[in-house]
Amino acid sequence: LLFDRPSVGIELDDRETEPSQLVPHRGLVADDQPEGGVRGYRVPEGRVGGQHPPAAVDYAQWREAWERTLGVNLVGPANLCWCAAQHMIPRGGGRIVNVSSGWGSFAEGLEGPLPYAVSKAALNAATVKLAADLPSTVKVNACCPGWVRTRMGGDEADRSVAEGADTIR
Repeated sequence: LLFDRPSVGIELDDRETEPSQLVPHRGLVADDQPEGGVRGYRVPEGRVGGQHPPAAVDYAQWREAWERTLGVNLVGPANLCWCAAQHMIPRGGGRIVNVSSGWGSFAEGLEGPLPYAVSKAALNAATVKLAADLPSTVKVNACCPGWVRTRMGGDEADRSVAEGADTIR
């Protein structure tokens, strides 16, 4: 979740917080910043991904993969979008950019692990719906930075982290 407006900032807290556990509270809205802002939280690395074919895992593994992946890729970003919107609307607008994945694109065939692909497709749908439901002064978009050399992307990925970040601008 990024903000492209001088009057709204993001502060990254060093605590690792499960995104699905983010709930609207005073700690997410940075009233102590001169121009206001929204606090963000680091997502614990290596928490999503992996193959979970229905015929190869037991129900507990299946359920845990879905809950974890939806929490990180959908519920957490949705909670942050809500908090950002509450801050942007009274200030006249802003921009929200959700980071998605080509694996969540119907046009690209929903590739990758099932929970991951579905969670990113759901994030794309939430992005479209948020853009329609929020005032036109709050722009909501999603981007897919491509295959990036992260823990999930691996060393063989096409793009560096900096190149992936450049796709968001």
